Amino acid sequence: MVGKPFCLHQPAVGKAILSRFPEATVERNIDQWELPRATENTSTGREQPFDERRAITERVPRATTRDREAGVKRSVSP
Repeated sequence: MVGKPFCLHQPAVGKAILSRFPEATVERNIDQWELPRATENTSTGREQPFDERRAITERVPRATTRDREAGVKRSVSP
């Protein structure tokens, strides 16, 4: 994964970054890039980034599993 581009909604670190942006910025990101699936566990629903954004800001730190790469766990805090 090092050096590979990724969409912000896929890995834990991207979700933490999105949680710090205003909602309008997240909306523009979704409109521009959509929400491509990296694995079967990647969230692709339009409301999902906002739900995860609230969860990140409410429950920090948060661990995610298999959103970007199968079998890889990450923990992140904004």
